[in-house]
Amino acid sequence: MRQLRFVVLVIGFLLTACGGSDGTTTTEPATSTTVAGVTATSSAPVETTTTEPASITVPATISTISPPPSSTLVAPELTVPTEELPGEPVDIFPSAGTELSVLGVRHDDVLNVRSIPGSESDIIATLDPTASGFVATGRHQQLPTTWWMEVIIDSDTVGWINRTFAAIEGVTFDDTERVRGLLDSTTASALEDLGRRIAELGVDPDVLQRIEMSVAPVLGDPSEVVFDVVGLGDDSVAGQRVRVFAVTTEDQEWTLISVEVTAMCGRGGQVGGPCL
Repeated sequence: MRQLRFVVLVIGFLLTACGGSDGTTTTEPATSTTVAGVTATSSAPVETTTTEPASITVPATISTISPPPSSTLVAPELTVPTEELPGEPVDIFPSAGTELSVLGVRHDDVLNVRSIPGSESDIIATLDPTASGFVATGRHQQLPTTWWMEVIIDSDTVGWINRTFAAIEGVTFDDTERVRGLLDSTTASALEDLGRRIAELGVDPDVLQRIEMSVAPVLGDPSEVVFDVVGLGDDSVAGQRVRVFAVTTEDQEWTLISVEVTAMCGRGGQVGGPCL
């Protein structure tokens, strides 16, 4: 059964990965305000490509969102009964109360939170590529090519996201020594290039995978860049978040300092712990 679910997820991933963070292509971004990784959208973007028509649309009141600590989140009253939602209900992970993080969204994009499952329903909020602390309600709907799950953003806001783009942020470990042993060179002319080369070390050519730069180069001492690797062929690990630290030399080359890898759990586990 786990293998079957993984195959379905891969198919859904293929159809959504090239068209934005929830199966759509956005041509005109909406005006937005970002607070603590969550953005309230003042007008929905124009979406020219859709994969999942929604049978009903719930009008959304959009306001600035500042999520409290996840331990204080309580599911608001459900506005749409399950039997009225598009698709079919499924009993899958994550269960109610699971704390989640965004995974596999490009640094210059956002994850749409929608009023009901489907890429044509209203956008009620957006999540930044590394947003965390939102919580699953335990409701899941399967549409023809994608799975959607309901999440709590704060005590007043509940919406639906494409399940492909969320996971538990598990254990973080130092991967510097292994990376140094695998790289032909630990320098590059651009920090993004160095980070991508390191992220690609975990790619299996026989397994469908995707690499997204979730945090563009942040200059500092040292500087850093972050890549998400999604689709590792393991039903317990949805992906990895690879954080690369480097410094510039006198000849303007970027030299690797350290690498941190966070396991992003897709089936079970807890924040900061191993994937189950």
